[in-house]
Amino acid sequence: MRCFSCWGLYSFDAPIDIRLDSIQILFYNTSMDNTGRVNDFLTEMGVFIGEKHLQLDSNGLCILSETGKDLIVIELPKGSPLIYLYTTLFPVPSTGDRAAFFEKLLIMNLYGLQTDEANIAIDPQYNVVVLYHSAYVDSLDAIRLRNCLAHFIETAKRIRNDWEQDTQPAHDVFRYPQIEV
Repeated sequence: MRCFSCWGLYSFDAPIDIRLDSIQILFYNTSMDNTGRVNDFLTEMGVFIGEKHLQLDSNGLCILSETGKDLIVIELPKGSPLIYLYTTLFPVPSTGDRAAFFEKLLIMNLYGLQTDEANIAIDPQYNVVVLYHSAYVDSLDAIRLRNCLAHFIETAKRIRNDWEQDTQPAHDVFRYPQIEV
């Protein structure tokens, strides 16, 4: 069964499941504040990993760094039914065969097969390649979020390693401007 998610059209107190033959349409409440729920998940995850104060900040962000240089951002935009995970993979080259670079990214992104269902995009503000994944908060609990995050981190590491070994000369890891946590 294919699932189509339409969360910007209607506002309900809980997901409404409408079935039309073999199509399932889910309507999510876009005015629901999921901050408390996500913070509960993060608190439980923090206990598991030994981080006491794992919470969203006032901007809806929780920034993690396993190595001190590669940031993983968990973001819950205000009023959104979706939570986002994202990280920088590497800079977009300013020289060389940019067409081949972008073609490889598009091929990797196709159907999410090489990105483990995450997506690749270009952040034009910082000229970097970003890996991101989104999930409906209603579909998560603390364990699912932890597993999703662990899988996302492993995918990012694999893509960075594969890319560097396959096509790119060694380069400095891009760092976003200092973010106060």
